[in-house]
Amino acid sequence: MEASTLAFIDTKNTDNLTFANIPCSKSDYKVRSEGCSPSGDGCFRRVWNNFTSEEEVEALKRVATSVMSFGGGAGGPTIFDLVSGALSKGENFVNIFKVLEIESAKLGEGESLEVLKKEDLEVLLKTILRIKEFVSSELGITNFYFTNPLFFSRMDGRKARTFHDEYWHPHVDSKQYGTFTYTTLLYLSERETDFKGGNFVFKNSDGSKLEVSPVPGRLVMFTSGAENEHFVEPVTQGLRFALTTAFTCSEAHSSEEAIIQNIKKLEPHAI
Repeated sequence: MEASTLAFIDTKNTDNLTFANIPCSKSDYKVRSEGCSPSGDGCFRRVWNNFTSEEEVEALKRVATSVMSFGGGAGGPTIFDLVSGALSKGENFVNIFKVLEIESAKLGEGESLEVLKKEDLEVLLKTILRIKEFVSSELGITNFYFTNPLFFSRMDGRKARTFHDEYWHPHVDSKQYGTFTYTTLLYLSERETDFKGGNFVFKNSDGSKLEVSPVPGRLVMFTSGAENEHFVEPVTQGLRFALTTAFTCSEAHSSEEAIIQNIKKLEPHAI
């Protein structure tokens, strides 16, 4: 079934909801990378349910919630980037590792913040590595890398305070972030149960739209060029959690080492 004929994806019981490939944008992927770059009709949008278990979803959500307790955006979204350590706080960002260092300095000798669980951090590392293995297996590519940013997002129904809070504007990942070739989204909460609004929407070349409803454990994967312009509908109520992971074909823009090291830097603050 062609992606452009689909209006809405909300099925929970189908493990693989793969769409047919779509033509790649002619303005993207001009720099070719053997064993990585898509071409011709090789671009796509794909959806899988049950990529993670309920227990893994809860562990990932606990990591996000614990870290975000040290910040919180002034508008609707709060972001925690695992590559840079940036955490939304008010209308700006703070570095979570510096915040944890400052808070730890207030404690007595031998004490720790213990705001995280070590097993949750293990789930986080295993999950993002499994996403990469899954991308490699599904696409048959090998020469690709995690890139910046790799982040948790939490969206609520508050009004935007800055332009960056207005996540509902259509955008193209390769243009917005610069290094993205492939994007994945792992949902950690459920539309209508945990929040209202907040569907993920692809804009099709014929003017139609494809809406994907967030379901815990659902993985969405797509090429990051203009063929997959998209946006998120405004969340009107509740909390919408997701984990965004991106990949590049450029080793120069790899963030793999930083991601692994930063997860390890959270371990001293876990029990």
